[in-house]
Amino acid sequence: MTGEQGTGPGGHASSTGQALTGSDWLDVHFEMARPEYEAQLRAVGIRPGWRVLDAASGAGSFLSWLAELVGPSGRLAALDLAPDNLALVERRVAA
Repeated sequence: MTGEQGTGPGGHASSTGQALTGSDWLDVHFEMARPEYEAQLRAVGIRPGWRVLDAASGAGSFLSWLAELVGPSGRLAALDLAPDNLALVERRVAA
């Protein structure tokens, strides 16, 4: 590694020098593993009106799907230790 920052999709700088930023990598990973993740969540049986916490939410890849499951009568919260991830989640939810 040269120590230079790579540029990911959308021109976002990557501190690792990789082509994808952390959030881009999480999004790609989620899309590739979506069937497995959705099968696991279906097995839980999340229903409208439930309160769900997405702990270690990362870039919030699950949030729109979870929001559909809990519906307008449910509650959905996201938690992550990385402030950058939470800021991205807030921007995505507002969009």
